[in-house]
Amino acid sequence: MSTINLSRSHSMGTGDARTAVEKVADQLKQKLGADYHWEDDTLKFDGGGASGTIDVEPETVHVEIKLGMLLSAMKGTVKEQAKGYLDQYLK
Repeated sequence: MSTINLSRSHSMGTGDARTAVEKVADQLKQKLGADYHWEDDTLKFDGGGASGTIDVEPETVHVEIKLGMLLSAMKGTVKEQAKGYLDQYLK
């Protein structure tokens, strides 16, 4: 199992950052078929060969993605896509 860790600063506040992270989660659902749910300010997702968390803090978002065997071979691609989604939705 391979793990990807990313962090992004933002100036959106927690509420708007949660909304942005929800958009990222919708992308995960569409691309990987991953289900997700919120626990406080942490979005947890699982499915499609990946699982992990997205922690929303007032000025930072932390992402941890655990890749299953099949997606481990595509770690670089998955990481770049995750960075792209974060850059697209977090400001």
